[in-house]
Amino acid sequence: MVQFGKNSSNEMERFTVYQFWHNYEKPFRINKKGRIYRTHAEAAGVEIEKYEQPMKDVFKVRYDYLFVENKLNKFMKSVWNRTILTPRVT
Repeated sequence: MVQFGKNSSNEMERFTVYQFWHNYEKPFRINKKGRIYRTHAEAAGVEIEKYEQPMKDVFKVRYDYLFVENKLNKFMKSVWNRTILTPRVT
């Protein structure tokens, strides 16, 4: 049995973590034998030096909101602040 998310804010946090993993950590499995790239980010042209250290830090500490506030768009701010409302089911 598969459960659906009961809280929209929690689900968006999970999705954000998945999105991060999918775009930066997911192994690049195309053409395994002559593999040039380790991750999808490398295949997309992102230099590993630009995301390797922030990637290690992201799971160690939750940054202060004031530190990241100017780097987030409106939607990501609502995810960070957990202000996404869950619709009522009657």
